[in-house]
Amino acid sequence: MKSILHLGLVLLMFFAATAISSVQAGGEGKGAIQWYSIEEGLALSEQSNKKMIIDIYTDWCGWCKKLDKVTFSHPVVAEYINENFIPVKLDGEMKETVVLQGQEFKFIPKGRKGVHELANYLMKGNPTYPSVAFLDEKKEVITVQPGFLEPADMDKLLKFIGDDYYLKTPWPMFDRNYKSKIKKKSGK
Repeated sequence: MKSILHLGLVLLMFFAATAISSVQAGGEGKGAIQWYSIEEGLALSEQSNKKMIIDIYTDWCGWCKKLDKVTFSHPVVAEYINENFIPVKLDGEMKETVVLQGQEFKFIPKGRKGVHELANYLMKGNPTYPSVAFLDEKKEVITVQPGFLEPADMDKLLKFIGDDYYLKTPWPMFDRNYKSKIKKKSGK
């Protein structure tokens, strides 16, 4: 029992040190999101009381790259995600098997590329890249947002989910009343 407790403590310290060193690594600095693999994110979610944000992407997707470069790199967005979520990157075409809540998800060869069953499940059978999925503390899907979002729009969605407004306030009311501190680009 002592060795299991010791191993758990060592793993927790490793993940914490990895997160701190990654954020402090050269070139990333403040405003960098500490992304985890789906396996790391699921392990961390067992130890924390945080929701998960899952960025579902592919290597060939231009809008996925823009979401990383423009939205996820915005300091306000990155800081809020790091403080309130377990951020996970999920390649929609990865080949590895993933177990979520006792269910195995595998890669499905389909057409030229194929799709991972977990990505397909999260996107409700309609693979759209990028998509951002939000899971609650019990790893149940709250919502999935397909497509690119500007930083101000992502900020609004993050607050709606992260601050639990989704439990008590309809999205149209929240959308109408929430004013992001992030300025939208002109013309949008």
